[in-house]
Amino acid sequence: MRLPDFTQCFDKSHLATMRKGYAPVSFDRAELLAERYLLATEGRYHVYYAPVGSWPREETRVLFLGITPGFAQVVAAADAYLHTAPAIRNNEDAFSDVLRNKVAYIGPMRDNLCRMLDDIDFPKAYGVKNSDELFAAKRTEITASSTLIFPVFQGPEMKNFSGVRNLSRSALFRTMLDKLLAPRVKRAPNALVIPLGVVAGDGVRYLCENYDLPSDRVLWHLPHPSPANGRRESEFKKYKKTMRAFIEAFFR
Repeated sequence: MRLPDFTQCFDKSHLATMRKGYAPVSFDRAELLAERYLLATEGRYHVYYAPVGSWPREETRVLFLGITPGFAQVVAAADAYLHTAPAIRNNEDAFSDVLRNKVAYIGPMRDNLCRMLDDIDFPKAYGVKNSDELFAAKRTEITASSTLIFPVFQGPEMKNFSGVRNLSRSALFRTMLDKLLAPRVKRAPNALVIPLGVVAGDGVRYLCENYDLPSDRVLWHLPHPSPANGRRESEFKKYKKTMRAFIEAFFR
């Protein structure tokens, strides 16, 4: 059976057209997930355009990768996009700083992430007072994005994507890894890559196996910081010492 080809869905020119025409009139779910913003569909999964997907700078030192933006992040990204001056939102680097500061992992998720980073002494190794500073607008050497760059929703209820193991088994997700994530990681050849949780880690492992991303540039085992992740504390405790030693050695 021939697998569907999603290449055109994530073509640069198509995404540029989507961005140019992005003008939601409200932050309602029906508006932000309107059909005109639909990028691709496979089975129960639906991928929508939103003004997310930061490209790292070449000098990026740390690249955070969640799974995919949830609806709260879609709302925050739309709000930031519509209330940012055109000169900034049309500048890839400048708007990436806005996304990192105002959108990336907002709310309890960012709080949990920063708490875990503090607990493995990331600020000390990196040279900041606390992990909150990593998301400041001035931290242009930090990029915060997602493994599946654009927001994915599932089922008729359009719930936030909760993840599946072995993302690359899906033609849709494999195309997103190939067309969207791989070029972004390649642009930051010296960055520490930090996947948030098992699913994001699975996507990053695909890049290690297929795009020569060195596995020793990846902080493995950091749990997904979502409050809904009931295993977060136990997973973090299990690998805390290993992650602390890795971070210390990486930035030494």
